[in-house]
Amino acid sequence: MWTFSTVVAFLLCAGLVYYWYTTSKSNKAMVTRLNSSISNTRKSVNSLSGEYSDDKAEQARADADKIRSGMMTGQQADAFVSGLRPTWSVVARTETPTDEFIKRRYQIARGSAPVSAWPEVLSLFNRMKEIDSLAVDSVDIQTVGDSRKREFSRISLALTVYVKKPE
Repeated sequence: MWTFSTVVAFLLCAGLVYYWYTTSKSNKAMVTRLNSSISNTRKSVNSLSGEYSDDKAEQARADADKIRSGMMTGQQADAFVSGLRPTWSVVARTETPTDEFIKRRYQIARGSAPVSAWPEVLSLFNRMKEIDSLAVDSVDIQTVGDSRKREFSRISLALTVYVKKPE
């Protein structure tokens, strides 16, 4: 019985020593990997652009809030679009609501026009430039004729208007 107890105790101690040795070895390997990962992360963070700061992030938030506050209401967007209609054909493409605003997409086009209509087109571009919540997605200007008799055959713009959600 004593011999059996001694053998069991010896095997139990040998198992504990083996378990401690293998776990400490794997722990050392894990610590080495984690330290390497921390070192790589520190290098990555240190290599990031020094231009990032909390002040710049706050400024970006303030700029976004300014744009949100300057967004057109639904009535203002409708008035803008209806103001284009005498000379431009306007087609509403989609209206997508998000959590913060409504995104309206329009396709506006003007058919055949003489080159002398260019100041009117420029004034439209300048008018759109003043609206913070309007994005021009694409512009397509097609012409016909030679240099002396050139005319616009089609002027087309794809617009996105960001509209305040009604409260």
